[in-house]
Amino acid sequence: MQEKSHKLAAIVFTDIVGYTKQMEENEQQTMQLLQEQKEIIFPLVESYGGEVIKEIGDGLLIMFGSAVEAVRFATTAQNRLKDEKLTIRAGIHIGDVIFKEGDVFGSAVNTAARIEPLAPPNGICISDDVRNQLKNKSDIQTISLGKKDLKGVKESVEIFEVFIEGISDWQKKSIAWFFKDLWSRMVIQILAGYLVSSWIIKQAVSAIAARYLLSPHLVDLAWVILLSLLPTVFLLTYFHGKRKTTKWTNTELVGFPANIAFTLLMVIFLFKGKDLGATTKSINVENEKGETVEHIILKSEFRKKIALFFFENESKNPEHDWYRCAIPLVASVDLLQDIYIDVTTTFKFNNKLTGTSFTDGFNLPFTLMKKLAEQDNKNYFLTGSFNIDGGNYIIHTKLYETARGKLLAENSFTGTNIFDLTDQITLTIKEDIEIPKNHIEETNDLPIADLYTSSLEALQFCSQSYYLKNFKNDYTQGIQYMKQAIEIDPGFAVAQLMLTEFYFKTGEMDEARVLIQAAMNNLYKLPERSQYKLKFAYYLLNEEPDKALAVIKMWIELFPDDLEGRIMLAERYNNNNERPKAIKAYKTVLELDPKQYSILLDIGYIYQNAGIPDSAIYYFKLYANQLPKDYKSFYFMGLVYITTGEYDLAKQSFEKAILLEPGELFLQIQKGGIDTRTGDIDQALTDYERILLLSKSAKDSSIVFSYLSDLYLTKGQPAKSLDYHLKSVEVSKKFKSPLQVDVKNIFEIKKYITAGREKRGI
Repeated sequence: MQEKSHKLAAIVFTDIVGYTKQMEENEQQTMQLLQEQKEIIFPLVESYGGEVIKEIGDGLLIMFGSAVEAVRFATTAQNRLKDEKLTIRAGIHIGDVIFKEGDVFGSAVNTAARIEPLAPPNGICISDDVRNQLKNKSDIQTISLGKKDLKGVKESVEIFEVFIEGISDWQKKSIAWFFKDLWSRMVIQILAGYLVSSWIIKQAVSAIAARYLLSPHLVDLAWVILLSLLPTVFLLTYFHGKRKTTKWTNTELVGFPANIAFTLLMVIFLFKGKDLGATTKSINVENEKGETVEHIILKSEFRKKIALFFFENESKNPEHDWYRCAIPLVASVDLLQDIYIDVTTTFKFNNKLTGTSFTDGFNLPFTLMKKLAEQDNKNYFLTGSFNIDGGNYIIHTKLYETARGKLLAENSFTGTNIFDLTDQITLTIKEDIEIPKNHIEETNDLPIADLYTSSLEALQFCSQSYYLKNFKNDYTQGIQYMKQAIEIDPGFAVAQLMLTEFYFKTGEMDEARVLIQAAMNNLYKLPERSQYKLKFAYYLLNEEPDKALAVIKMWIELFPDDLEGRIMLAERYNNNNERPKAIKAYKTVLELDPKQYSILLDIGYIYQNAGIPDSAIYYFKLYANQLPKDYKSFYFMGLVYITTGEYDLAKQSFEKAILLEPGELFLQIQKGGIDTRTGDIDQALTDYERILLLSKSAKDSSIVFSYLSDLYLTKGQPAKSLDYHLKSVEVSKKFKSPLQVDVKNIFEIKKYITAGREKRGI
């Protein structure tokens, strides 16, 4: 009796497609096909080191010592038969078999027999065990058909179809084939689950960051890490999603470290220098009384900066025009309560609108609003419109992202109380610019009626007054309107602060002192940042400069990125002739916001006044590098070159400035002044008379009159000189405060004396 022997073998089962039907139709021809199968298949089996164990009807049971050779044989056989009338299918499995008396037995044989019918005509199907033997064989490609339950086999077996070039359906190499393979490996399902889980994790991190005021960059960090690890998840799923093997492929051994390294580089590149901690910090500061006070402040990086532009009056009723500036003005005061927000309004841009078609600040085109917001380094800007119908306010707002000019939110508000609507508007703005919800809910936010005024009439007078002062330079009417606002609402702290500023500008210091004391009594009604501004003015008016300086220092310690406070500190140092400190303060502003390019001009101007022309020119050139289309750098360089006697360079600088801003007549005025300095007085007079005819603004005319006055004084014509000076003074009243006009007169007293009219000088 022959002994049984066990061995590991690759079993191949083949059969002829449609054999039974062919036998019924043409038995003789079908028998001929069987003979052809032997003549083609048997030599191939031998060439690949296999052995035909037996014939089973139209099929063959073949054994190979290697799964790779078994698959190569089957592929070669199908290629060989593709042009014949003979069509077969093949199934392959590898496992332990029992070899006895020239025959083989065992589960491996049964499994291969069950796999073979799953193959398509001219196709080959293999088990996952066979496929494991093909990992490093790049010339053999397979596609998973999923797990199959095979008769007589206890566990499901994952079946793969071998791709045969020129025989297998070409679509199996298309996108559909690719996705079918991914689906069978559970790649698509697991990746979808991973993305959903990642989104849930992102939302959780976002909620935690908002709850505990942590850096919003943490949310982006989590999202970047989760998404950048997708290749690792893909590889793990592709090679192990439906397989029990724990053996790593070469692709995984290379791919995993590469993906992790890429993720680290991404994190370093995207988040280098970004604060990933808390958005706030606690600091101890010393107030003007020498007391140490603890404050929670927001880190500069996380401030939201927004510009509010005047609204449009859709009611077409001119009696409602004052709301155009009142709504954004009141909203800005309300927003100032929040440490997250840095806000400005159209009032800040009045000087930048000079010389445009929009000197009144109204109906600004979108592109101009975007430009102004960019120049002021605001992340967002908001505009809107309103209508009033039977006492019902309908307000529409649009919030834009400055950098892209993208509309972020559009909202409508309706109600009968303008103050309540303003509270709704500011709350919506906070939500739209993504200030943490917990912060909004927990922050002390006074209603605007308590913070500003609850009187509609007082609001109207205050808004009209502020507009007249800023856009019309009408201090007289502005003061009258502001006084009326305060008479209506004696607790109107914002109006009291504004009127104090008016009095300060007009030189009415006694009135300013009285009023600022009243404002100090209502200090609690001002936003915290406005309180420091008020206290600074209070101590200056009461001749306590040390306390005034202490207030500014406390201001910038509590709000370190509040540029207004830092600029005021720099100006304070400059006014005290503490130029090194002023320059240092200005440089700090640039460190906080490198886009505050105007500070470069301020620093250059300090160096110019200090008699250090090289440093002045250096900063003016820095400004020119950043804003090459802005004339100011060339204008200031021209002034410096005049002081150094380099008149050719001065003239070239002014000519460059004129090319950039041909409408700015004062540039031509400065250029004409070079003729005066070089002694060509008559040419200078001719130039100025010509420029005077081109003057369109009161400011330009005033400057030209002033220069003509100086020239005629130089020519020894004092009477004519004084006449032009008086014209300059009269015109300057349209754009200068009364105090500034008086100062101008005082400095030109020599012209009155020379003309013999000193008694009428002032």
